[in-house]
Amino acid sequence: MGTWHDTWGNSHISWDKLFSYSHRLFSLCSWYRVRLILRPRTFLREISGRIWRKVYMGRSLHAHTMFPIFLRLFFVVVFVQGMTVCRDDIGCASNDPPYVSTTRPVSIFPQSPEDINVKFLVLTVNNTEKYQVVSIRNISTFHESYFDGRRNSVFIVHGYTEKGSDPWLVELCQKILESHDVNCFCVDWSGGSSAIYFQAMNNVQIVGGEIAYFIRGMVVSKF
Repeated sequence: MGTWHDTWGNSHISWDKLFSYSHRLFSLCSWYRVRLILRPRTFLREISGRIWRKVYMGRSLHAHTMFPIFLRLFFVVVFVQGMTVCRDDIGCASNDPPYVSTTRPVSIFPQSPEDINVKFLVLTVNNTEKYQVVSIRNISTFHESYFDGRRNSVFIVHGYTEKGSDPWLVELCQKILESHDVNCFCVDWSGGSSAIYFQAMNNVQIVGGEIAYFIRGMVVSKF
């Protein structure tokens, strides 16, 4: 099991390279320009697929004209799709349907798990004021915390632009702990929620995978 970028391998490319390929593809021939006007959906499927084939296979395309930079950015962000990447621990992420559709046209591939850096902040009846950070990839953090495997566990996940230590999450845990003896986890994914909206929207795939992996780890470890 490697990092997300290791898993991408040769498929992991820079935005600069995508811009280069996109403006070259738009200058290929008048036939493609006509298809864009007459049959836009067919054109976009063909041209986006061609981008990825050319990038992945390492073949070059010849450009004779420049395409405006802002339109290249729009083209790359909106229409370059078709990526699915999997890892043994957190499962798969994709920018294919249902993560892109006619009602959700912009789909940016999720950031790597290392960049999103999901953390689990636990509060219990023994530490209602100061959370403790635990990691299923470092079992000793559980033994050093007030986590108790005999208790039920509750997970609270923040939204866009927020973080797991924001007051409303901590206060919600504290309210729950007033009447329930549980392990209350504030899930922090601020490394991914602070991205532009269309990026953060797809980053939740990684967050869900990390939570599932965390819960499976707790079950298997039998704390």
